[in-house]
Amino acid sequence: HGADVRHEIIHKGVPCGLIIYESKNRKDWQNAYIERAKEYKAMYQTQSVILVSITFPGGEENFCIRDGIVVVHPSIVVHVAQLIRRTILKLHLQNLSQEEMASKMNEVYKYVSGEEFKVQIDSLVQNVSDLQKIQQDEKTTHQKVWTKQSTLFDSLQRSAFTIQNKIDNIIQATD
Repeated sequence: HGADVRHEIIHKGVPCGLIIYESKNRKDWQNAYIERAKEYKAMYQTQSVILVSITFPGGEENFCIRDGIVVVHPSIVVHVAQLIRRTILKLHLQNLSQEEMASKMNEVYKYVSGEEFKVQIDSLVQNVSDLQKIQQDEKTTHQKVWTKQSTLFDSLQRSAFTIQNKIDNIIQATD
């Protein structure tokens, strides 16, 4: 029972925040995912709950915030987690009260709920996708080249073996 991952942020031995991750690898979206994530928010007493999902509520993709819960695609979860972790750490270092930290986190969530952030996330997602395609294309190309090279090396070895066999037969032949 509990969240999939509990990510405690510690600075110089002092706990300064907590991010809870819940993952859903399902082909259909259910609002119950948000309700469960909200339960984790209360259970772990943290504002930072990330629901990692391959499916999204209607009309959304890659990233959204529903009822204070960040919903993010696995392809960009690391980037979003880094952003939230960095925010928690910076707020901690400012020695703010819990209320001030909560207010600042709400402002951050307001920003990440907005259009400007969505444009940047969409760009990030597109860049990740493009990079993955480039890497896959490069891997496929290399695999073809390595297959051709292996075939040529095998042919070279057979030819060298045949030559060496012929020479050995000539040397060992008796008149």
